[in-house]
Amino acid sequence: MKDKIIIAFLLFMTSLFLHAQEKVQVKALPKEGTEFVAKYFKDQKVKTIFKVMDDRKPKYEVTLENGTEIEMNDRGRWTEIEGKNNAVPTGFLKEATTNYLKANYATQRVLEIEKGPRFVFVELENGIKLQFEAEGKFNRIYTED
Repeated sequence: MKDKIIIAFLLFMTSLFLHAQEKVQVKALPKEGTEFVAKYFKDQKVKTIFKVMDDRKPKYEVTLENGTEIEMNDRGRWTEIEGKNNAVPTGFLKEATTNYLKANYATQRVLEIEKGPRFVFVELENGIKLQFEAEGKFNRIYTED
């Protein structure tokens, strides 16, 4: 009897996971997301797109052929980009942010960018994580302690 309950529970959890994450075609990505990938990652093909429900709103997880992962909200706006050891383009960031990066870290590749409601975090290949205000102004070197 115990075995049947465990098996039923495992089947239920597997079913929940499969329904929470759905592989979709590029055309299912919102227009803004499609245009973003085409403009800033034009040398890469989309490998997979998963539509994931998050608080009743979908979000999209796009993986490119080189392993770069882009998370997008329900409108197709990027929220996080992980280069997976590939350089992440910065042309979509505020001009103040890109100017700061060029002036202070010109030799460092950007490997990850995360956008929150108030700040943008940029991680460089040397492990330094920079925090910028939403308007693009440098705030501080970010440490998670």
